[in-house]
Amino acid sequence: MRRPGKIRVLAWRNRAVLASFKDALDWLKANPGQYSDPSALFAVRNGEKIKYGVGINIEQAINEHVGVFLRAMATDGRTETYALTSWADGRLRFPFSRGILIHEGVPS
Repeated sequence: MRRPGKIRVLAWRNRAVLASFKDALDWLKANPGQYSDPSALFAVRNGEKIKYGVGINIEQAINEHVGVFLRAMATDGRTETYALTSWADGRLRFPFSRGILIHEGVPS
């Protein structure tokens, strides 16, 4: 018996007030010793930046009550993170999650 499954692809583009990593590094080089932690991003967070990425969601039923999923995404990696799912460190990143879905009505 074939079980239902789904594949979804997502592409997104957001505009937000974010600092770019390049601007923060340039600022740190021009102002040595002023900030020694990630708060240097606050000094260069001025104006809107564009952040984009793509994602995929795969779901597959195993039986009537249980299924599995896999979610993966990639961001441009040029601006600071503003959501847990947009990890970035200046490279294209591929965070993912996986898990098991249990639907209501599972007999006890």
